[in-house]
Amino acid sequence: MTSMLPRPTILLLAGFLATTVVAVVDPFHPVVDPDAGAGGVDLSDTDLLHKHMSEVLKNVDANKDGKISKDEVHAHMNKGTLARIEVDNVSIREKTKKTVGQELKKHDSDKDGHVHFDELFGASSSEPEVDMFGRHKKKLFDVADTNKDKKLSKEELEFFMHPEVHTRASEYNEMIVKEQVICRSHAR
Repeated sequence: MTSMLPRPTILLLAGFLATTVVAVVDPFHPVVDPDAGAGGVDLSDTDLLHKHMSEVLKNVDANKDGKISKDEVHAHMNKGTLARIEVDNVSIREKTKKTVGQELKKHDSDKDGHVHFDELFGASSSEPEVDMFGRHKKKLFDVADTNKDKKLSKEELEFFMHPEVHTRASEYNEMIVKEQVICRSHAR
């Protein structure tokens, strides 16, 4: 691969790909680090950068033909984006697990170990169907309430707090799609 791409091309691609390939190579130990103090590559050392980017670019060349196509760059960028998103999702899930107990205590005004809709949104929310956001909150509450007892347990509240990254995210996504269909049909 190194002999196939001239050094200036490697350096040019390094700048372009640095932000997208890092997470794919190893999201926890980046190969290219602008600060270079955290085990990364000093970007002013072009020999070292060339060596590392040559290795990275081997990963981009999916069909191993010694050339990097636009499609290979796009596919690799997508992998990098997805890897960074997953790292973020894991972080959000971990933080939610740590804080869900505090949120339950904060909102559980009747101290029954569960959170009711009115406890989350106040007594004025007893008619959530009034506006689109109110309907969304109510639908999300209903999706989170797996046993349909009109209150959220700690596990159900965890889903409610961040449904987009929860293991039940597909249920949330289905709800969102239905909301969008309804909004579009009313707009016509």
